[in-house]
Amino acid sequence: MIGSDVERVLRTVVELTELESALIAERDAAALTMLGDEREALLRELPDALPERCAPLVERFRRARDANLIAATAAAAAIRSQLGTTHQRRKAIGGYASDARERPERGVA
Repeated sequence: MIGSDVERVLRTVVELTELESALIAERDAAALTMLGDEREALLRELPDALPERCAPLVERFRRARDANLIAATAAAAAIRSQLGTTHQRRKAIGGYASDARERPERGVA
């Protein structure tokens, strides 16, 4: 791969990684999957050793990747919390529904 091609591919990888942060915030799993697949394909195109002039792009990539990992971890925790709350609410509603079936006089009129 020619040096300018390496930089172009790496720049695209960085841009995708930076875009990923917005998709994490939106919790857009489908778009995140497509973006991840595209980025992985591009990463496979890069040589094992990158030219020194790519160091700023590599550092930009690392910062974006690290920030995305933190954001994704926080988003996953928030989703788990929401799922737990939803489960508890459904469980409570199920108890009320069960009680109403057993005692029609206490049901909704």
